Amino acid sequence: MDVFFGVIMTIIGVLFLVFSVTKSENKLYQIFVKRSEILWKKKVYIFHSIVGIILIALGILYTFGIIWVE
Repeated sequence: MDVFFGVIMTIIGVLFLVFSVTKSENKLYQIFVKRSEILWKKKVYIFHSIVGIILIALGILYTFGIIWVE
């Protein structure tokens, strides 16, 4: 199950990174943008890029069992 959730986490991170770099008009992503703009104002896309990179890294580490191992 660790592999499954790690891959899902990595895919979400990639989507966040791609959507933030392209400033996507995807409806679901725009919900995240509107919520984040309250705190981050014009730097919301930079914030989402950083979050995407962190999610990718954590997803890869989780997939290979490096972190959160029981």
